[in-house]
Amino acid sequence: MCMPESGRKTDYQLQIKEVLKDEGEEVDIPALGGKMPKEVALMMQLSIPPTCPYIVQFIEWFEGPESCSIVMERPEPCQDLYHYSIDCGGSLSEEVAQLVLLQLLLALCHEYLVLHQPLQSFLLHMDGVYTVLDISTMLFCLMCGTVPIWNQETGSLDFLRAVSEEFQDLMDWCFNPKRNNRPTLEQIASHPWLQKGW
Repeated sequence: MCMPESGRKTDYQLQIKEVLKDEGEEVDIPALGGKMPKEVALMMQLSIPPTCPYIVQFIEWFEGPESCSIVMERPEPCQDLYHYSIDCGGSLSEEVAQLVLLQLLLALCHEYLVLHQPLQSFLLHMDGVYTVLDISTMLFCLMCGTVPIWNQETGSLDFLRAVSEEFQDLMDWCFNPKRNNRPTLEQIASHPWLQKGW
């Protein structure tokens, strides 16, 4: 049970994340209450309406001597992707992976529109190379159950399970050895693999 600022009781499923003070930087944002850990400021900013249904909402945070605790909603039913993929036999179907990627891209687009310097982190730059690599690695692992391995002889990735040609094309593009030849998040969103299911 959580008591919102309005004083009206609302039932929540909650989750608490602990962030060590020496692991994250602090920011000073008077509009949000002054000095606070950067992650807290990001979560607070993303919880200001209009909110995105694909981003877990911030409830409260508490500061301790060595760490801070961030209280967030925990939508029910829910399960983290790692355990969900294990329950699915170690990999997801292409239809489910498309849905996961679509929701992730929608959340990132919302973050990009809401946040601005100095609150941006590398995950918020829509054309950031590391963002593309992070998303692509996650997607490959969810689909194939292994980390991606680039085959120098074939000039493409090794796929240890049967996947569509569109998925292979997208992954080969995302993991192109030449960084400048990799797609942006906008290009991933418009790729035929993601579009064919919708």
